Amino acid sequence: MLKQNLQMKKTFAFILFSVLLSCGPEYKMKSESFDWQPYKIGDKLIFKSNTNQIDTIFVKEIKSYTNPDDHLAIFPDYYTTYFITGEITLINPFTSSIGNTVKKDYVNILELSSGKETDYLTLNFKKRRDTLSYSEVTFKISELKLKFKNKSKYESIKVDAESYNKMSFSYDLKTIFWSKEFGYAKYEFKNGHSWELVKFIRNGKNILKE
Repeated sequence: MLKQNLQMKKTFAFILFSVLLSCGPEYKMKSESFDWQPYKIGDKLIFKSNTNQIDTIFVKEIKSYTNPDDHLAIFPDYYTTYFITGEITLINPFTSSIGNTVKKDYVNILELSSGKETDYLTLNFKKRRDTLSYSEVTFKISELKLKFKNKSKYESIKVDAESYNKMSFSYDLKTIFWSKEFGYAKYEFKNGHSWELVKFIRNGKNILKE
């Protein structure tokens, strides 16, 4: 009986400690921050390069995760991040190790994250099988509001990707043109190659031309 009571006390203490660990503040996304995430599942983005190649990107998933900022803290702060990912039709399909022809591949698109004072938008677009390197660009939502203060939602801002690079490593991605309404409007590399959004298909319609 004594051993049972002792075991029950240990179990209760463990549950109480687990509850306390999850009692840190949770910083939820502000509703207006979602206005800066232009994509929906099923969207089809068609980019054309200055060498007349075509990239077709499908928005496949929008997932959210809430995680502590410090897993070792007793009362960690919790933040939510939305991951927008897609699938790209490969210009050069390849054969997998088991002999299948691979015509599509996973692609990062962007992230939207909650914060204490302001939320964040991260442009982390990356084609995994591209030989070029891509730098991530993170904006405070408050910063984006200022950049678009005198612009319509259909206009684009020009972003020097390297100026947001905190690493000493030099990336190939040079410039991103970002639209609040359509997302990536154009991106350019140091080697002179560029890709421009020519169609944004949603529900069978090209909303880029509306």
